[in-house]
Amino acid sequence: MGAVATTALWCLSTAIATTDRSGSAEQLDGDGYILLDETATVLEADPCAQRLFPAAELTPGTELPDVLPEIEPLVSEGRPVERTIQPADRPVRATCERFSSDGHQLLVLQPAPTDLLEVLPDHSLILDSSGRITFADPTFADELDCPPGSLVGSQLESEIHPEEVDELRRILTQLRADPDTQQRIEFRIQTNTGEWRVLEAAGRNRLDEAPIDGLVFNCRDVTDRKQRENILREQKQRLERFAEIVSHDLRSPLQVATGHLERAAETGNEAAFQKVRQAHDRIDTIIGDVLTLARQGQNTQETEPVSLASIAHEAWATVDTKEMSLAIRADREVEADPDRLQQLFENLFRNAVEHAGEDATVTVGPVDPMHTSTRIGEQLPSGFYVADDGPGIDDTHRTSVFDSGFTTEADGTGFGLAIVAQIAEAHQWNVEILDSRAGGARFEFTEQPVDERLKPN
Repeated sequence: MGAVATTALWCLSTAIATTDRSGSAEQLDGDGYILLDETATVLEADPCAQRLFPAAELTPGTELPDVLPEIEPLVSEGRPVERTIQPADRPVRATCERFSSDGHQLLVLQPAPTDLLEVLPDHSLILDSSGRITFADPTFADELDCPPGSLVGSQLESEIHPEEVDELRRILTQLRADPDTQQRIEFRIQTNTGEWRVLEAAGRNRLDEAPIDGLVFNCRDVTDRKQRENILREQKQRLERFAEIVSHDLRSPLQVATGHLERAAETGNEAAFQKVRQAHDRIDTIIGDVLTLARQGQNTQETEPVSLASIAHEAWATVDTKEMSLAIRADREVEADPDRLQQLFENLFRNAVEHAGEDATVTVGPVDPMHTSTRIGEQLPSGFYVADDGPGIDDTHRTSVFDSGFTTEADGTGFGLAIVAQIAEAHQWNVEILDSRAGGARFEFTEQPVDERLKPN
């Protein structure tokens, strides 16, 4: 037994050094060990092991699976493995190490924590096998304004955004079917203030591990990161569109200028030189609009309360509005970048000159929030509109008018309304084209819901 005892003590010190991550003497207090031969028969067990399993006979020669059936899956693995078992009222963390030289196995035993706050990291959720939340870490209350008490007892799929429910169901099915896998998911969850936050979660099946007894999701808030990713994605898409615009829309006037310049060089015809000048002016206009489009596409960094009426009048004064008239239905303050809001109005007024007629009336007014018919107390978003009494926009064009380069005018660049759409997006406004009361076009701008801003692309 001396050799066995020596082996056991050496193995014990090695295993404890491996399993104890902090090196704390406090964590080692109460640890025990059981040394087994290749048939899982007890060779030696220390007093701590006996205290952890008071109902089991751990004397040498005892076949351990006979007195501790919960241990059998652990010792039959044939590889280093750690599990939490609960043969009695108190869970025990057992680590099994097999030694290839003689087939002996060493079980290192530790009292497992019984408090979930000691076991789980911050922002953890535990679900039962049906997906019902049985535990929510208190940090949800502190950092996400989502009190745990409001989550416990509900189905997780009822707490997250409806668009992510199917993916959650798939993840839960996979975790139940394959307990050894880790599954990752991103989902939006609504706080008590109505704000949607994006959580990235890693899920594991710990249904058989006390005191957890559930599917654990370790979460972290990635809302800010997702917003930055969305901004970068939009910038990349804009750059790609600009490249297409520059290569397509500039090629035609350049070809015109080149052809007329060759003719002017041969003939000295002043009319040919004039055609070159016109082509160059066209190129200059396109370049100016593309640069404006690029600048307006950036998200607004600083906004302030501004008067709709004041900004509309300032924009009206900078546009050649012919015989048109401006009507302000009612004034309202909106949170905006004043310069970019003025640019939005200027482009809409120019669009009205081109399409509504030189004697049309343009109306600017607020969009008042209305209660929805389906949810008592919930309001539709507020905003503002710009409308005219012209012929309106053909239904076939309404989905295209905001596209860069789209125009129905022979001398138009097709960037005016694209710039309007970019300014709206930079302010996180939705823009919709409707019919005005007079039958013309109505451009309506409303606040974008928070969950729509975070919507995955």
